[in-house]
Amino acid sequence: KCLLNNGKVHSVSLPAACRVIGKQAFEGCQFQKQVRFPDTLIEIKKRAFAGNRRLRAAVLPDSLEKIGAQCFRECSKLKRVEFSSGSRCRVIPEGIFDSCLNLEEVCLPPHTQQIEKRAFYRCKELHSIALPDSVREIGEEAFYFCGIEELTLPSNLRVIGDSAFFRCKNLRTVYVPESVREIGRWAFHGCSRLERIEILHDPDEIGPWIINRSCTIVCQKGSKVDEYAQEFGFTTEYAELSEDNKMFFVKSRTRVTAAVCMVLFLCSFLLSGCGGGASSKGGNCTISIECSTILDHMEDLKETKKEFVPQDGWILKETQVSFKSGETV
Repeated sequence: KCLLNNGKVHSVSLPAACRVIGKQAFEGCQFQKQVRFPDTLIEIKKRAFAGNRRLRAAVLPDSLEKIGAQCFRECSKLKRVEFSSGSRCRVIPEGIFDSCLNLEEVCLPPHTQQIEKRAFYRCKELHSIALPDSVREIGEEAFYFCGIEELTLPSNLRVIGDSAFFRCKNLRTVYVPESVREIGRWAFHGCSRLERIEILHDPDEIGPWIINRSCTIVCQKGSKVDEYAQEFGFTTEYAELSEDNKMFFVKSRTRVTAAVCMVLFLCSFLLSGCGGGASSKGGNCTISIECSTILDHMEDLKETKKEFVPQDGWILKETQVSFKSGETV
């Protein structure tokens, strides 16, 4: 914390023998130029450069082995970050570029294995990023509300965390590689332009509402993913192999809209509860209350109300109710 919140510091020259930059060492300073790091540097600790609102670029040396959480958080003018090709960093830590609203270009270490929670949270100008094939886990809200337009997930990826790509509104298609074993809830939810997501294998775990209802899931017919899509009412498209082992797609099923369900419900109710004879004395009906459409617009909901929205969109799942003539439902 040697220069914590010292806004008069506009530049720094680090000595050639520097090995560690301490926690919050330069937080709140106002560096106007790129910081040059010595080749001896092995660690940058938590929030070391956070809140530098004039810093525009950072090139991290080959020698760097570890970088702390929120290191460049809220560096609102930071546009370019480059990890040198020989970088030894394996983890992109929690919140490292959180709220770097103008970050446009990032070159990750070639052997990155994990991208932690909120690493690129609200990096709205980040339209593309190359994820090394070594990446095995993308953490919760890692790319929340980023501007990513095209996404190639690593071939060795195993975990996509909760809300990992939530509200990436420029995404249009996503292919989930067969290596992925877990897809967290709301992983691609709020991606309002997302048209297709291909999941041609059965992950061990898929959380609720990974996409918006406007998106189509491409999967194998009869697979667990197909069952998942039917459970949540998503449109599906089936991938099948032709005789020459080439993949082709068959439009298979369109979700039943809420309006149709309501019409069917009302017809059923009228038939069972309001008919003549013995049925006029009473009957049974099935009631359900669903609010899943609000999941597509969570950003418009007040923070204080979000806790009341069920994760699966059901306020009341299908429940059978008995009634007598004259009762309200």
